Amino acid sequence: MRNPFDGPAVAGSNATDNPIRIEVQNRNFNDVTVWTSRTGRRLRLGQVTGKTDKTFTVGWNVALPIQFDIDVTGGRACTTASIPVDRNAVVWIAIPTAVGNQPCRVGRR
Repeated sequence: MRNPFDGPAVAGSNATDNPIRIEVQNRNFNDVTVWTSRTGRRLRLGQVTGKTDKTFTVGWNVALPIQFDIDVTGGRACTTASIPVDRNAVVWIAIPTAVGNQPCRVGRR
């Protein structure tokens, strides 16, 4: 059963969207919430517990680059660089132990 406190599932997929797998490595002790945005809307991917990894899948229009906002519970936030993606891409996000002093990084596998 889906947790109602996780917020709405990522919506807005249409025929031009392709699945993108997002692997998040949270090195921070605090929990984080991962967001991305499309067409002016901020989409919540989900929460990642401190010092754990989690994988999300989202439908994405590969004509658009992807960028992430990370909100640290009880702390700072960071935004990754924007990167282009291909169909069935695997994108990784590394959240550092000291968000604000170190950048959140993103890349493709």
